[in-house]
Parts: sequence; C-alpha cells; structure tokens
Amino acid sequence: MAGKVIEDDQQKEYGQYYDLVDKLTKTVVRMNLYAMEGMAIRDLQKNFQKLATTFLALCGDEKIPVKKKGRPVKKTENTLPVRDGWGLCPTCGQKCIKVNDQTVLENYQMYCKRCKRDYLVNWRL
Repeated sequence: MAGKVIEDDQQKEYGQYYDLVDKLTKTVVRMNLYAMEGMAIRDLQKNFQKLATTFLALCGDEKIPVKKKGRPVKKTENTLPVRDGWGLCPTCGQKCIKVNDQTVLENYQMYCKRCKRDYLVNWRL
C-alpha cells in the first residue's frame, strides 16, 4: 500500500513538472508571435518577466528576482575620458560634461543621453 502512495506522489510531481514545461513552451511561442506582430517593447518585457518566473519555478528555485527601480548607476575608474575640453561617456564616447583645468569631480553622477545610463565618475587634472 505504501508503494502505491509513493507512486501517486511521483505521478503528481511529474504531472506538475510537465504542466510547467507546457506553460513555458506556450509562453515562448506566444512571445515570438507578439514580437513578430510588433508588440511594444515594454509589454514584451513584462511578458518575459512572467516567463522568467515560470522558468525559475520549473528549476525548483523559489527566489524570484526583484526588479530595481530607477536607472542603474555604473561605477567607473578614477579617470574620465576627455577630448577638446569635454568629458566623454566611458561607454559610447558621447560628449557629456564640459571640463577645464580647474574642474574637480568626486563621485559625480554623470548621465549619458545616448546610452541612457548614469555613471559615478571621479576626475582631477
């Protein structure tokens, strides 16, 4: 009798597992269709978050990543690339801030309009 109960429990677990695999597959197919139809990127991101939640449940990991609010701040080295009196974005090279010989920046939060990222920069001539 105990063997029958164990088999029933295993069948339930297998059933739940395959239900999750089915849900994951359907979500991926649906996301591909939405992308091909031209769905807005923000809506696609929301659906991908649901997909990630399903995938983590499939893997047995109960920790769901929490999305941080606000723009990410990237810390850079103590140097700021400078050309022709302009402080450049460390990533794309876009002109971001006007600097001269007397400019001193310490933990300055610089925003690049092209990259749409914040950087903490330190600069001293």
